[in-house]
Amino acid sequence: MTIGIGMYVAACMENVKALTHLSDFEMQFLTLPLFPFVNINENERFILAKITGNLGTSTKNLFAKIKKEYCGMIYGDSKNSDSADKEKSAFRQLHRTLNKLEKMKLIRREKRGKNIMLNSTPPGSLISMHGNREK
Repeated sequence: MTIGIGMYVAACMENVKALTHLSDFEMQFLTLPLFPFVNINENERFILAKITGNLGTSTKNLFAKIKKEYCGMIYGDSKNSDSADKEKSAFRQLHRTLNKLEKMKLIRREKRGKNIMLNSTPPGSLISMHGNREK
């Protein structure tokens, strides 16, 4: 049973067809349905990797780390607006992405005192590691 589950996960992650038996006498290739969270874009995968790599990080700390390392994702290519507007827009975009990742159950928010900390769930860690392996 464990090998079957592992093979299913591997087939889903690699998006390949898997050989399965329909009965004791018949074998057939089937395309397995993918996990719904496998198809996340590059920005979402980057944010997920930052959360996985920094357990218990706050949104502001995450934003600061992303801003240092990956400015293109945060600010885009618009050069006609001022810095404060860009920062607010980028922070809103980060919140939208975090909400999407949370809805997909790849991250969870935990309240610790006054702060809300972001942590990766086991599926989120799996996706994050898979994304890092590809690069």
